[in-house]
Amino acid sequence: MDLEIAITITGRDSSEDFIRLYQKLELPITLAALGRGTASREILDTLGLESREKVVILSVAARDKIRTAVKTADRMYRIRRPGTSVILTVPINGVAGARAVKYIYGNQPDERTEKHMSENSAGTFDLVFVITEEGCSEIAVKAAQEKGGATGATIVHARGVGTEAAKKFFGVSIAEEKELVLIACRSRCRKKIMEAVINEAGMHTKAKSIVFSVPVSSASGLWMLLDTGDDADAD
Repeated sequence: MDLEIAITITGRDSSEDFIRLYQKLELPITLAALGRGTASREILDTLGLESREKVVILSVAARDKIRTAVKTADRMYRIRRPGTSVILTVPINGVAGARAVKYIYGNQPDERTEKHMSENSAGTFDLVFVITEEGCSEIAVKAAQEKGGATGATIVHARGVGTEAAKKFFGVSIAEEKELVLIACRSRCRKKIMEAVINEAGMHTKAKSIVFSVPVSSASGLWMLLDTGDDADAD
């Protein structure tokens, strides 16, 4: 599985530059959400920044496209210069649903419920991402908890920013509001959670969810997951 997620954190004034770049490079999935930095007024003045307001941009694509995007952004916007923007890349270790997999890789989808998930997640925890249509996140959360054994989730409102190909594929506006659900789970129950979400809220439902996961290298404060019984997260 050679997919990655790029996490771009930048100021509101420069966010549209990154979004236009990612559209030009045809990254298939891009979400933008407002955030807030914690730098003090003195630090902002020193760095020449105008505001603590940030935009977090999440982009999912094949590894070569993500690496090209990062290199291009670095060259165009000098992101290596301190106090500007930050881009992090994380490998994806699983995607649920053949339609999502084929779309991310740039192939025409022809199946609806086939799963495509890596089985070699070796870490203790994983982070599952669910991208749904606006107002449908609760469907995904309910499936994850009741049928997947998830203990909780975080919902973030975001703006979908895609290419014309995304509009054609999903049949929706490229600027339609989306909801992003983040679910931290033990690695061995990741597959069960992803299957539950894709079955109940996948592309064949009104939620039109895309589901993928990334490995977590370290975690603090997730003691509740460690205390979860085996029955809740067994495959």
